[in-house]
Amino acid sequence: MNVTLNLITEFEDIPHEVAHMLKFVQDELSFTARRAANVSSKLAGETVDANEALDLLHSVRLQMAKIDTRMEDCMSILGGYQHYLDNPPEEEPEATAEDEENEEG
Repeated sequence: MNVTLNLITEFEDIPHEVAHMLKFVQDELSFTARRAANVSSKLAGETVDANEALDLLHSVRLQMAKIDTRMEDCMSILGGYQHYLDNPPEEEPEATAEDEENEEG
């Protein structure tokens, strides 16, 4: 079951947080590459168990889908970060005492 996590961080820390997420992706990619190599070795061996190979390939594909989802999250976060950098919100001018009096009555 997938869930959405909310994380509160300072704006300046967004790249660091994404880097942390990508470290997880890197670890998962390494694990998945080893698993794929294992399947390849099993298929190149003298005795081939096609059912075992299919199961392993399926697990590799599921892991890759998780990795892809995490990378999509990273891209979305960085895209929002870059959009904010390119289009900073306009600062609203501070209200003067005269403006506040006009609003009150």
